[in-house]
Amino acid sequence: MNWYFVAEPLQLVAWLIALVEIIVALYVLALNVRQVANRYVSALLLLFAVETLAVGQLIGAPTLTQAQAPTFVLAIVVPALNVWLLLTTLWLLKPDWMRRWRALRVLLHLLLLIPLALTLVDSFYETGIWYTGLAPATYTGGYVQAGEYLRGAYAVPLRILILSVIPVATILPLVYLAFFDHTLEKLTRQLVWLLLTVQVLAAILQMGMRGLLLPAVIPLITSVLFAVAYIYADFREMITTRQVQGGRLQTRLTLLTLSIVLPTLIAVSVFVSNQASQLIREFSIEQLSSASQALETNVMIWLEYNVKALEQFVNHPATIEMDTAQQVVLLRTLVETYPDVYFASTSNVDGLNVARSDGAPPVNFNNRTWFQFARLGTPLVFETDIDPVTGNLSLVISKPIYNADGEIVGVAMLMTDVTALREQLRLFELGDTGLAYVIDKHDIVVAHSDPQLEIERLDLSPYAPVSAMRRGARGQFDFVDEDGVSWLAYVKVIDNNWGVMVQQQQTEWAQAQVQFQRGALVVLGGGLALLLTLILLTLRQALRPIATLTETAQAVAAGNLQREAPIESGDELGVLAETFNSMTAQLRELIAGLEQNVEERTRDLERRTQYMIASAEVARAISSILDLQQLLSQVVELIRERFDLYYVGLFLVDEEREWAVLRAGTGEAGVRMLARGHRIRVGEGMIGWSVANAQARVAAEVREDEVRQVTAELPETRAEAALPLRSRGRVLGALTVQSDQPGVFDTDTVTVLQTMADQVAVAIDNAELFLNSQRALETAQRAYGQFTRQSWLDLLREQAIVGYRYLGRSLLPAEGDWRPEMLSAAREGELVVADEGRTVVLPIKVRGEQVAGVLRFSKEDPEAVWTEAELALLNALVAQLSVAMESAQLFHQTQRRAVREQVVGQINARVRAEVEVEALLERALEELGRVLDARRASVQLEVGEA
Repeated sequence: MNWYFVAEPLQLVAWLIALVEIIVALYVLALNVRQVANRYVSALLLLFAVETLAVGQLIGAPTLTQAQAPTFVLAIVVPALNVWLLLTTLWLLKPDWMRRWRALRVLLHLLLLIPLALTLVDSFYETGIWYTGLAPATYTGGYVQAGEYLRGAYAVPLRILILSVIPVATILPLVYLAFFDHTLEKLTRQLVWLLLTVQVLAAILQMGMRGLLLPAVIPLITSVLFAVAYIYADFREMITTRQVQGGRLQTRLTLLTLSIVLPTLIAVSVFVSNQASQLIREFSIEQLSSASQALETNVMIWLEYNVKALEQFVNHPATIEMDTAQQVVLLRTLVETYPDVYFASTSNVDGLNVARSDGAPPVNFNNRTWFQFARLGTPLVFETDIDPVTGNLSLVISKPIYNADGEIVGVAMLMTDVTALREQLRLFELGDTGLAYVIDKHDIVVAHSDPQLEIERLDLSPYAPVSAMRRGARGQFDFVDEDGVSWLAYVKVIDNNWGVMVQQQQTEWAQAQVQFQRGALVVLGGGLALLLTLILLTLRQALRPIATLTETAQAVAAGNLQREAPIESGDELGVLAETFNSMTAQLRELIAGLEQNVEERTRDLERRTQYMIASAEVARAISSILDLQQLLSQVVELIRERFDLYYVGLFLVDEEREWAVLRAGTGEAGVRMLARGHRIRVGEGMIGWSVANAQARVAAEVREDEVRQVTAELPETRAEAALPLRSRGRVLGALTVQSDQPGVFDTDTVTVLQTMADQVAVAIDNAELFLNSQRALETAQRAYGQFTRQSWLDLLREQAIVGYRYLGRSLLPAEGDWRPEMLSAAREGELVVADEGRTVVLPIKVRGEQVAGVLRFSKEDPEAVWTEAELALLNALVAQLSVAMESAQLFHQTQRRAVREQVVGQINARVRAEVEVEALLERALEELGRVLDARRASVQLEVGEA
């Protein structure tokens, strides 16, 4: 396979891959630069793009000079790629590892710098540690493996570390995550398997496909595999995490657009520039080739012209017969006929002139090279020489003269001026630096654009194109002369082994290339400026409705519901603005409805609040007023006032449950009806019906109610509700509420009023129970009080010591009579302060009223008095002591009762053991005397009359 036909399309493929990688890298970065994984994936794609560009450049490098730059770049980028792959993989799949293991991050980033530093050092100082470049003796052009230019002293271990160990280190965490980490989410696990598969495929390509694919194809396929996999993983990660993107929408869209358009435009410009440069070079080569071809033709025609003249002379009979007189005539005719020929002559086999065109004396040419070769039978001999007369370079053409027998009888020659040839050379000079020259078979200048070089008969055999021509080079030839000037030459060799050369300095045609590139840069810059302006204007025009809609939405959110978004187009943005306006209109209607609902709810809430306040006040009155009549009067007034009613009355059922008697009413009407003893029979009217049925009866319009009875004192009543007073399953009466407005008693109002009616009923029932309980309690308290006082007297009689006193740290029995302040506290049952505040006496009360003793406290310091806090503490202490003494007294009574019951039981058991009456009486008298420790005891039975 011809490598040229493979290299060119493969190079284009590499550049296309690199362009796509650059575009996607910038696009990913512009999408969300805040995300760490995005930055690493973008950098990874840029590294792959640089590697692919270098590979493409190396593919098309025909010379060592052109291969140096891409190998230098590959020596830096390829090792960095392996390290960056590991970093990117960890950031994508396990960012918590990277945040936690800072030392690992630092180590990997340092590894990135090693190939960069070593390559720079090796390039500038030729240390040969890592990068050695390509060997001139072995490089033949095209792509080569890394081992061809990484041949330094420490290249092998470094290559093993960076090109082998790091890729394995990238696979190991993927294997761990795929097989052993069971905490991964489903998406992350899929990405792990994807990247692991790509790593394995890349390893197979690099290790197992070297002999099956072209070496340059493997890095290109690997680059595409990794780029596609990591782009997919990054986009899936972005979609899943949905991280917030910063910046304005217009700026981000501009950057995204430029990330696609700008690299494409630059790549197209570079490609066109390179193609133009190549075309300019090819055109220059074509010009050189055409000039060389034309010059070759002209030289051959010029030579053929002179050779034909000589051949005609040699073939003339007078020349063959060696007739001197006739030869002189022929020679003069030859010179006159051919203007470039200025001298012609013939010589015998000894070299002596036979005839001359100039009439000069004969000369012996035996020592001339052109004579010697022609005498030996060379058909045509060409030789350049300096004419001693003119001092110009002349071309001598000689040919042997044969007689009829085919024997050489002499040599004919002519001398032609090369001025005409030089003039022709000047026609084929290209540009300002072009040169054209002809050399003979000895590499001596025959004709040159510079006449001085002709005169000097310069030997050009060391000159690069001449030397290359003698080595077999033909056609295009690039070389650099001893002055460092780069030339492009075209080499031709004609039949007589002369060389025809046309050359031109590369700077001249390169200048055209530079001018084209400058023009391309100007066009590119203008195009970029125009493109950027158009993009900004287009995006601004396209996004202006969104900005207007956003501003309108913010105004609406701030409360300006009258604001509407302008509809500027009929596309999706116009539909969006129209939909937004429709939504705003619906929102206005909704808010208006809500305001109305809120107003209604507020009124309802205020009414309910008034109801709750009324209920609370009624409940407060119920809980604080014990007098029944006062309670009823205050309740009806509260209900009338809080519910803004015309009249409220309360009826209670009499003991026979025949009549519902008015017990409380509001206003003048209530006073008059109470004065006349207003009552309603149970079962009649709204009140009677409510009592009888234990249900509320509501008349939204009183004239329409069939059972309602008209009351003369209440002529303005329009609506009425009768509410039963229910408590503990009984109906105690009814509550009538009346309004001068129809339809005011809705369900909620009636529910609240019924609740209050039930509360009032419970309060009435409780009041009656309270009166009954009060009477019973007073009776019980009188009885219990006597029992309590007697119990304490019995307890005190049994005690040897009835009090204590505390002095310093000693506790002593109390002695002597009570002090006056102690008697006063026991008598009054209140705290007594004596001795100018130094002494306080507190009564000890049991059951809240019975004084069981007193506590006296005194301070030794005559200046000290008892503070409020100390008195509060003493009161709390006395209260606790009272409770404890009461508990002790009850415990003592319980013990005595238990002992008494035990003794009685023992006596009964012993007495019952006797069966005879006399024995029984004796046993009973004996046990009672023993238990009661009586000195005397007797029992006597008396027999009465039957």
